Formats: sequence, C-alpha cells, structure tokens
Amino acid sequence: MDSKDSNSVKHILFALIRTALFIALAALIFVLLSHVMKNKDDEELTGAYFDYPKGTFDVVFLGPSVMHYGVYPLELWENYGIASYNMSSANQTVPETYYLMKEIIERDHPKLIVYDTTIFKEDFKIQNYANLHFVADRMPYFSENRKAMIEDMIPEEDREEFEIPMTLYHQRWKNLKAEDFRKGYTEDTFGAKIIGESNPVELVSETPTDPFTELNDVPSTYVGMIMDLCKETGTNLLFTTFPIAGTSDNASIHTEEYQTSVRTALFVDIIAQFHGFSHINFLCHPEYLSLDTQRDTRDGHHLNVLGGEKMTAFLGAYIRNNYDAELIPDRRGEQSYAFMDKALGKYKEVKLRRSLITCNRQALYEEFLARLGAGQDLLVVKASASEVSISRGGEVLYAGGAEPVTISAGGKQFEITPGETTSVKADGAVVSQNRAGTQFIVYKDGGKKLSDSVCFGVNESGAEISSHMFNEDY
Repeated sequence: MDSKDSNSVKHILFALIRTALFIALAALIFVLLSHVMKNKDDEELTGAYFDYPKGTFDVVFLGPSVMHYGVYPLELWENYGIASYNMSSANQTVPETYYLMKEIIERDHPKLIVYDTTIFKEDFKIQNYANLHFVADRMPYFSENRKAMIEDMIPEEDREEFEIPMTLYHQRWKNLKAEDFRKGYTEDTFGAKIIGESNPVELVSETPTDPFTELNDVPSTYVGMIMDLCKETGTNLLFTTFPIAGTSDNASIHTEEYQTSVRTALFVDIIAQFHGFSHINFLCHPEYLSLDTQRDTRDGHHLNVLGGEKMTAFLGAYIRNNYDAELIPDRRGEQSYAFMDKALGKYKEVKLRRSLITCNRQALYEEFLARLGAGQDLLVVKASASEVSISRGGEVLYAGGAEPVTISAGGKQFEITPGETTSVKADGAVVSQNRAGTQFIVYKDGGKKLSDSVCFGVNESGAEISSHMFNEDY
C-alpha cells in the first residue's frame, strides 16, 4: 500500500471515529437532558432505582397503586435491615410489570420480588399512556426490555413520546430548578407514596356466589410469562392481594367490583400453589392487618400512612420469618449500605411533610405532629376563635385565649388575630388569612422554612373539611 492509499485509509478511520464520538456524545446529551427535563415533582416518576449500583436491593415490590401506597422500604430497612425498593405505580398492568420485572431481574437478580395481584381482574395491556410513562420513563432508555414493551403495547404512530421522551417534557424548561440538574431525587422514598388523607368506610358484607374467577386472556398470558421468568431465573416470587377495607361514597371500589376482586384472589391462591409460589391473600384474610375502617385508608382500597405502616410491618415480619437470612440478609451496619441510613433521616422528614399536607382530619393532623414529628425541630402555630398557642419541638412557648397577640418565636414575629375568621402574619407576610376554624402553621428547622398552613373546619352539613394553603413551599 502506497502512502497515498495509507493516508486515505487513515482519513476514513478518523472520520469514522469522529462520527462515532459525535453520535455517542449526542446520545449522552440526549439521555442527560431527558433526565433534567423529567418532572421530579411527580411522585409516580421519582423512582431512582436504576441510579443505584447493580444488585443493591435484595427485595423489589411491583404492582399497581395499592402497593405504591402501602409499602415503605425505608421502614423495612429501619426495622428489619431489608434492602428493598418499591417499583409499583398507578394501574401498573400485568404486561407492564412483566417487562419491568424482566429488566430488574436481568440487571440485578433480586433475591425476592413481591408482586401484588389486584390488577389481575382487568383485561387490558395498557390503561392509558400516562400510566405507561410511569413504567417506561423509569427504565434505562436503551433497555431492550423497554424497547420490547413499547413495541408490544403502543401503535407505531404513537411511539414518539416514548421513544423520544424529551418531546413530552420539553416545556418544563421554564420551571427547571437546581435539583433538576442533580443525579437522583431530592425526596426519594424508595418508591413509596405516603398520604395522610383518611376517610371512614363501611365493611363489605356481601360474599361472592361463585368460588373463583379465572383470569382473562391478557393477565393469564402475562402472569404465565412472569411465573416462567421467575422459574427460569431462580427468582423467588411472592404474590400479594391487598385488602379492601370497605366502601364509601368516595371509595375507589364498590360492592360488585369487590366481589370480582375476591373471586380473582381465590383463583390466584390456586395458581400460586400449583406453580410453587406463595400468595398472601389480605383481601380474603382481613385479620392479617386488622385495619381500622375509620382511620387506615384513603378510600377503602388505598392505604394511608396509618395503614401503610401496618402493611409494611406485616411484610417485614413475613419476609424475616419465611426467607433464610443468608438469602435476604440484615444489611444494617454494612458500609456499602450506609446510604440507606442517610436516606432514612431524610425520609422521616418527607414522611411527616407528606402526611401533613394531605391530611384532611384535625385529630390525625395533631397525631402526626406529635408522633411523626417527634425529634424534629418543628415550630407550630395553632390558632382558632378561642385559643392561640405556639410550640417548638413539642415545648409550649405561648398559650393564650381569644385576644390578638404579637409574639416572637423561631426568629419570626407573629401577628395573630383570632375570631370567627382568624388571620396570621409572620414577619408581616400573610400565612393564613380570614379562615374559619382551627389553623395550623408549621415550620421546619425551628421556624426557618414554612411546611404547611392548613385550616380545619366544618361545612354547612356539619362534615369536617380542610384547606391547605402553602404546602408547595416546603
């Protein structure tokens, strides 16, 4: 080869290398921008599971929203030393779970997957594109399983928002914050969704006339694929069917659907036993949790923080009592898991905040402040037509009657004017204005940052109502 040919080959090689580098750099920028533009405020999209090193979590929870609301991994860590992550999401269908589970097993091979079957009664691959984003946008962008899921479930003409997710989020540029450019999420609850809302429900007394209901075509096919996947990979699989505490006017489930759910759960009992898997049927065995129908659920179906604590404690004890410690070890004290201890401290603040800003009943609100807020430096102003009080860290700084008062606490000067409608100012700024009922203004860090401003009262029919004002400023 003469020098002219040699130079020509080198030129081509350099051109190819430059092109490859350009493509790789463009792909990297695209993936990074997609993460930056993603809405971190959407709890459904805050799963940072794939940001952690491979093999970090021994237990993974999958399934629909009942699992999302009901299992708190950092409490499993604190009380049982179980390293786990909750990868459930709203209306996560059986096909969506299959592809997500396949990705998790291939990447991490967790020791145990806990999968809730509540969605098994439905016969569709996808409920809507928004819910599919909750799964697809968590998975690694170049994942073959993500690609296969999109091709399986989305018509070709609708795939752009999944194949190029930045097209969905690009309008967020005006709302970007500093934390959008950081890796991970500022409020990572390890996948748990925590709420304080509580609505009383009535127990369902009707029992199904048929003993069980076989699965429809879509769930039957993909449940079979899930069980085959776990058998082939040697992955322990634990089915759960979450409880339905009762029904009410604002419940998400009613009597007919309840009966279908029971029949489906009974069929899961059969297929789980036949294939050698375990199934905790909370639906047919409410005594497992003994939920308080007046306090423990948001709507009779989704657990609130009180019910979630019970479910998490039950599952933690079950895992410890039924799986060998060598398989699922107690990781507390291991240096490589020190990040979970750090996350636990932040989690307790987040748990309190989310419980407060979604709470709709005054008695529970005060319970959350006392129990979940214990050990946190909270400054709490309570004001109504008949009383005013200010406390910090549980210590009462001021207690008075219905007269207007100006008082300094936590580095702020409060002007409180109680009456039929009460107003509160902090350093001249209105934090609660002309609101009837009992008001709470809560600050974290001893008064440095406003967490919540809420008023509890009653409507014309005598029912308790609540109104939160500034919780987005936490």
